[in-house]
Amino acid sequence: MFGIGMGASPGMFAPPGGPPLPPRQPPGVGPVVPEPSPTLPAGPAPEPVAPVPVPEPVPRPITPAQPTPTAPWGATPKGRPFSYHYGNDPWAGPARNLPGSLLDHVVDDYPPVPGKYLGTFVHYDPVNDVTVITGNNGVIVTARKGCP
Repeated sequence: MFGIGMGASPGMFAPPGGPPLPPRQPPGVGPVVPEPSPTLPAGPAPEPVAPVPVPEPVPRPITPAQPTPTAPWGATPKGRPFSYHYGNDPWAGPARNLPGSLLDHVVDDYPPVPGKYLGTFVHYDPVNDVTVITGNNGVIVTARKGCP
């Protein structure tokens, strides 16, 4: 036993009835390499293993993919489909009276900028003051007058 301010005795942490723990090595000195056991037969050295190559991460594209071919909630004159949100929400879609040709113009002529949510892209036309949000598959998610 030891109390406050007293250190442990040198053999206190040795296994009971077993050999004492190996001595600590000073900093900068490698581990002690044991001699080969005379009872084990010496065999060929194992072949070195080549490191496994780690692939480079693939960067996320910042340009939207091609539009999907089906458009159950409508599409622009160039075939860009509307999302369910755009086609069915009066505050997001057709009730805003933005013609599909204007949406095509904004998406075609103004570069996409990554949006607020992963997989969305913002296109803004400062001349007409129109913002169009597209999904990562080219679907028009929402459109409105005003800056992004």
